[in-house]
Amino acid sequence: MIRLGLEVFLKSNVSLIEGKKVGLLTNQTGVDNELNSIIDLFYNNPRIKLTAIFAPEHGIRNEHQAGVGFQSYVDKRYNIPVFSLYIPSVKYVSLTSRNLDKRMRLGVSSVGKSPTSKMMEAIDVLVFDIQDVGTRVYTHIWTMALCMRICAKKGVSFIVLDRPNPINGVTMEGFVLKYPKNSSFIGLY
Repeated sequence: MIRLGLEVFLKSNVSLIEGKKVGLLTNQTGVDNELNSIIDLFYNNPRIKLTAIFAPEHGIRNEHQAGVGFQSYVDKRYNIPVFSLYIPSVKYVSLTSRNLDKRMRLGVSSVGKSPTSKMMEAIDVLVFDIQDVGTRVYTHIWTMALCMRICAKKGVSFIVLDRPNPINGVTMEGFVLKYPKNSSFIGLY
């Protein structure tokens, strides 16, 4: 049986975050083998002080449409802040299949895809647990990269809870991105 990073972490590594203010960057894919949400598992664990949830594109429960930004809020179930890492911008162009790429190329910082300094004040460590699909255009990997940048600048620990690649985790195909010329939120590097 495959042991997910979440399960290994809860069994053997909780001490890494014990006594710290913990932020969690996740969505509906952050579950264990019994489909228990990482949010529930962290929130209900007496050794973990969950102080903030960071929401990527689509939100923590996949409640938002692709490419549509959303605001931060306080989660009613947990009574903790959910910080949007997909905040709408006045620079957005209308969402159509023809201009989605243009919209994504407006710039990473202009569309609120990185945590702010204020958001970072709520945490000592940020834990990432999102299933990736192994393609460059899947935005969650780029959200992770931007959060890693901010954590490094702020001296905040960053922990990745790994999940198996659904494609195969070995084969690399496709074009190499010309960086930074063609860099966008659907292909940062």
